[in-house]
Amino acid sequence: MHDEAEDTVATDWPQILALYEILQRFGPNPMVSLNRAVAVAMVHGPAAGLDLITALETDNRTARHHSLLATRAHLLELLGEHGAAAAPTAKPPAAPPAPPNAAISAPAPTAWSPARDAPWRRRGGRERCPA
Repeated sequence: MHDEAEDTVATDWPQILALYEILQRFGPNPMVSLNRAVAVAMVHGPAAGLDLITALETDNRTARHHSLLATRAHLLELLGEHGAAAAPTAKPPAAPPAPPNAAISAPAPTAWSPARDAPWRRRGGRERCPA
């Protein structure tokens, strides 16, 4: 649908919103919710989209995601709140959770050695890829 329109204004945002609402019903996830918030903003105004984004800011999967932060800033900019759009978020970045069994499955760290780990080595005056 985006590719059928000449520009953003000509995009059929109500149809895109309807499709995201169906997708949200059958395959809910935070990225679908974020994209739906953009469609809501384009149909009902930036404030309506920001209301949905505020709910996503409490979800650990999206709270510090660059897409959420950029979308939030863009919608604030559309509302004329340039200072709030440019301001960093108040919360410091949270460390991502460790995957299950990370301590078991991760190899022990080793020091990098240019003599051993270089992508190629010089032998006989010529560069040679390791075998």
